[in-house]
Amino acid sequence: MCVIIHLLANKSIEDTKLFNAAANNWHSWGIITKKPDGLDVIKKVPEIGAHEDFEEIKKYLNDNIEHDRFIHLRHTTRGVTDADNCHPFSVFKNQTRECFMMHNGTYNTLGNNVISDTKELVDTLLMPSLQAWHGERGYGDYSDEVWNRIVFRPHWNMKGAASRLLFIANDIEPMRVGTWVTYVDDKQDPSCYASNSDYFDKVTRGPFFVAQQEKERKEMAARQAELVATRRDQNTTIGNGTNTTGATAKNKIMEYFPSLFQSDPDIEAGVIEAFESQNISSQDISEMAMLSFPEYQNLIDHFVKQNRTGVIAAFIDYLVTEYVDVYNDFQQIARKQKAAEQKIIELKKQAEVSTPPVLKVVGGSDVA
Repeated sequence: MCVIIHLLANKSIEDTKLFNAAANNWHSWGIITKKPDGLDVIKKVPEIGAHEDFEEIKKYLNDNIEHDRFIHLRHTTRGVTDADNCHPFSVFKNQTRECFMMHNGTYNTLGNNVISDTKELVDTLLMPSLQAWHGERGYGDYSDEVWNRIVFRPHWNMKGAASRLLFIANDIEPMRVGTWVTYVDDKQDPSCYASNSDYFDKVTRGPFFVAQQEKERKEMAARQAELVATRRDQNTTIGNGTNTTGATAKNKIMEYFPSLFQSDPDIEAGVIEAFESQNISSQDISEMAMLSFPEYQNLIDHFVKQNRTGVIAAFIDYLVTEYVDVYNDFQQIARKQKAAEQKIIELKKQAEVSTPPVLKVVGGSDVA
């Protein structure tokens, strides 16, 4: 899966979304800018990944913000990663008209280890048919209803219905095929169209993702080594082996998670790390309640990525245990409250029976 972005004139896309899309689809990239005098086309296969060209891509989009811009970021599924398989693909050209196509998806019956499925689609269907077909707007008219109905749509419905296509020409309106996502600006006006929304929020694959994972692994290893050294210092014994330096933080955490530390010392390091990563004193676990939902998500993602789910289990174990204790305390208080309320009712009844009648004295106050 790749991603195609159609940026409307005088509209932009958030830097983070653009970077994430490039990092997730890093194999190659291409941009078409539709100007009054024709189409400007850029195609590039970076050495490492499209994310390394982010500043170049961003600058080009901003420099041409007054025009419609079409971006394709490729993730290779079929064919080699080279300039021949890099989008966009030319599908028609004569003296007055030039047409290109971008594709997001995979034609499982097309392509091989060398040629991509998109290139084979272009070479065997789109280019020959558009060169031969004379539509309402002449040759190369991909908007022609008859060409779409007789030539393109039957092939599309049979083999590419799950894909998205984008046709661009210098003198014809762009044609989006398939289901697209519309993004709006602050005024709720369309700002861009995307062939999917899977790659904008975070980086989940590619060389940048791998590098970040390795960086986090090394940072984690360094923190663990530091924690181990700290614990070793805290557990230094003198004389008869009594711990003279103390381990207040460790002992305090042991109050919260006593059973888990007995089976896995890494859980201890992970719990301490969780506190430290959020700048929370390990003396008071209640401070964890101040974290926001995204902060909880990031904390969980951090340990899941490192396959250290035991740390998450420690927190869940603590929360469940605390909940049970609080629930039992609540039930005990509720029983005591109910007994107290019953006792009050009984005392009121006894008071009503034992209280002497009130006599009325004319001209005076009530007396017993």
